[in-house]
Amino acid sequence: MAESFYRFSVGTFDCTCLTDGEKDFPLAEIFSNAPAEEVRLRLREWGFRDDVVVTPFTYLHVDIGGRKILMDVGAGRLFPSTGKLLSSMAVEGIEPAAIDLVILTHAHPDHVGGMLLDDGSPAFPKASYVISKREWEYWHSDSERDRARAAQRWFFDFARDHLDPVRERTHLVELGQNEMVLFRGVGVWSAPGHTPGHLVVELSSGEESLLYIGDAVILPMHLEEPSWHPVYDIDVAARRTCACRRGLLCRRRLSP
Repeated sequence: MAESFYRFSVGTFDCTCLTDGEKDFPLAEIFSNAPAEEVRLRLREWGFRDDVVVTPFTYLHVDIGGRKILMDVGAGRLFPSTGKLLSSMAVEGIEPAAIDLVILTHAHPDHVGGMLLDDGSPAFPKASYVISKREWEYWHSDSERDRARAAQRWFFDFARDHLDPVRERTHLVELGQNEMVLFRGVGVWSAPGHTPGHLVVELSSGEESLLYIGDAVILPMHLEEPSWHPVYDIDVAARRTCACRRGLLCRRRLSP
C-alpha cells in the first residue's frame, strides 16, 4: 500500500489525509461522455496512466483544537483493495473513539462504506454526523430508487444500511446558496450534481483556507472540461454549473 497518511496544516488546524486504499476504474466510468483518445492524451499530460483511472480513496482528518473531525469514512470492505482507513488512522495515532464529528459529503458507497464495523456497530462510536437533508432524503426515497438505473439501485440499499444505524446522532443540514458554519472556521457548502445533496467542506484559519470537495471534482480534467462527467453523476446538468465546478474555486473565505 502507498503511504497511509499525509500531514499538513491550514492555519492552526492540523490536517491528515488518510488512505482507505485505491481502485482502478475503466476510463469510460470516469469520463463517460468524453472522446477516449482525448482523455488518454490529457491523462498522459498530467502524468497519470492512460489505460485506467487509478482512484485513491483518501479522506481528511482535521484537529481544530478541541474537536477532531473526519470527512467521509471510506469504502470499508466494498472492494478487496479498500477497508484500510482504520489502520491508516492507527499509524497516525488517531483513535476512532476520539472522532467528535463526521461530515459526509455524500452517501455513495465509497464515502459511507466504513461507517460500521464487521459486527454492525459504529466505527466511530462517540461521533456525531452531518449530512445534507437533501442527500438523506434522496437515498431514503423509494420513488427515487425506482427511477434509478437497475444496476445502481443497490446504492440506495447500501446507503440506508450504513446511514440508518447512526440516525439518532445525525444532523441533517438544509443549505441554500450560502455556507453553513458548523464551527468557527469550518463550514459546508451545497454542491449538487454528483449526488443531489453533495456538500463541500471549507476550512479557514488565519490567512489560509482549504476546500474538501469530495467528488464534486474527481480529476483535474473535470475542471478543464466541465462537460465531461463520470457515469456516477446523478444530475449532470447541476454538476456543470459554476456552483459545483469552477465556482468552487472562487468561494469567499469563511471568517477565521
